[in-house]
Formats: sequence, structure tokens, C-alpha cells
Amino acid sequence: MVTGAHNEAHRLVSDAQGEAQRLVADARAAADRTIQDSRSHSDRIIEDARREAERIVADAQQHAEQLVAEHVITQRSQEFAETTHQHAQADAQEMRDQADQYALEVLEKTSTILQKLLGGVEQGKNQIHQNRQ
Repeated sequence: MVTGAHNEAHRLVSDAQGEAQRLVADARAAADRTIQDSRSHSDRIIEDARREAERIVADAQQHAEQLVAEHVITQRSQEFAETTHQHAQADAQEMRDQADQYALEVLEKTSTILQKLLGGVEQGKNQIHQNRQ
């Protein structure tokens, strides 16, 4: 009976060792899978973050280029407006000068005509005075 109990104990210990080794192997396999899943998940997170960072940088660069382009357009528009304003002022001054010159010529001609008319009036008055005497 002792031998049978000893054999039974030995078998139980052997079974327990086998079960423990199987559980350790399963735990190691599960840990390896968990580690691999974690690595894959972290790699996906890192790749997503890298893509998002590239997108943000590209958007920021595009926005900066747009701001620069808008600034250049605004600057050119202001320069064009200033040049146009200066030309308009010069054109307006030239037109005023020409209008003044024309008015002066008309006034001088009118003055000449009026002087001739006045001379004719004076001659007419003188003639009437002479005829009365």
C-alpha cells in the first residue's frame, strides 16, 4: 500500500508539474501575444500621430504661403492704388490747368471783342455829339 500511495503521490506530483508547465507555457504565450498586440497597437498609434503631424505641418505651410501671397497681393494693390491716385491727381491738375488756360483765352477774346464794341460805342457817342453841335 505504501508503494501504491507513493506511486500515486509521484503521479500526482508529476501531473501537477505537467499542469504547472502547461500553465506557465500558456501564460508565456498569452504574455507574448499581449506584448505583440501592444507593440502593434503602439506602432499604429505612432504611425497615426506621424501622419497627423505631417498633415498639420502641410496645412500650416499652406496657410503660411497663403498669408504671404495675400500680403504680397495686398501690398501690390496698395502700391497700384497709390500710383493710380497720383496719376489721377496729376491728370486732374493738368485738366484744371487746361481749363484755366481755355477760360483765359476765352476771356481775352471776349475782352478784345468788348473793347472793340466799346470803341464802336464811343465812336457812336462821339458822332452823335458832333452832329448835335
